[in-house]
Amino acid sequence: MFTMKKLATIFLVTCLLLPLCKGKAQEVISSAGANGTSTSVQLSWTVGEPIIETGSGSTYILTQGFHQSRLTVTAIDPSTFSGVEFNVFPNPTASQVNLVISKGYLRGFQFTLLNSEGKTLLYRRLSNQNEIINLGSYSPGIYLLRIQHPGKPGFQTFSIVKH
Repeated sequence: MFTMKKLATIFLVTCLLLPLCKGKAQEVISSAGANGTSTSVQLSWTVGEPIIETGSGSTYILTQGFHQSRLTVTAIDPSTFSGVEFNVFPNPTASQVNLVISKGYLRGFQFTLLNSEGKTLLYRRLSNQNEIINLGSYSPGIYLLRIQHPGKPGFQTFSIVKH
């Protein structure tokens, strides 16, 4: 059974520690480190990071540690719509992207633009083979563009980086 003193202690610890854990980016405590770039190479290092390792197999690469490669993924999952191909460009972008149906038909397809928290920002039915999506009013970040068809199972998702 909890006493009033134990409940007060749990409440106090929770109230003090919860704000410290919320919304923090990756951080590393080290004695030294630096970051350098050239036209084709980026090098980042720290002294004192306790555990880092990279493992790879035929279909994956798994890395540990705080220094990760800068990767831009465009298509997150393969198209589940046979005979239809979508392209999203330019990516990264500063203001707008083109959603192009390069192969197939557009009838019935719709898209949803989501922010990194999964909140729907824009929802629209496709009306043109080349749909222009304006991102100018949104802050820089990573957005997800999900394409789906209500009469067909599955969807295709693109990651969009806005500067």
